Amino acid sequence: MNKPRALGNIARFICFLVNKDSYYRAGLFVSNTNICIKVSTGKKAFAIKWSEEDNVLFVETIGLPKKGEANKEILKKLTKVFWTETYLVSGLTSRKKVLEIKLPKEQVLKILEKCKNKKLLL
Repeated sequence: MNKPRALGNIARFICFLVNKDSYYRAGLFVSNTNICIKVSTGKKAFAIKWSEEDNVLFVETIGLPKKGEANKEILKKLTKVFWTETYLVSGLTSRKKVLEIKLPKEQVLKILEKCKNKKLLL
């Protein structure tokens, strides 16, 4: 005879309450942060610069905007910078884009402080 489904859900919820800290450490409840980026393509090196006044991340890419080459380069490099998944939410064909980072805002700003008002070459 099968257990009622509701009991399974209650048991999982109790397990969550007991092990809540391990869920947070595993990254299951991490909030996402969206930041605006402005892209310049066809540069000699990949570089990023954070402007705190405008709340914009300026990105210079080597790749050209043909066939999404620049977008792929942006996602690949920024994934390495933030050490987590990054997604383009909007602006696939535009120079102004919105990037979603799977980190809380405080951590994103802490990482961006390194390239505040100066270029960080990658």
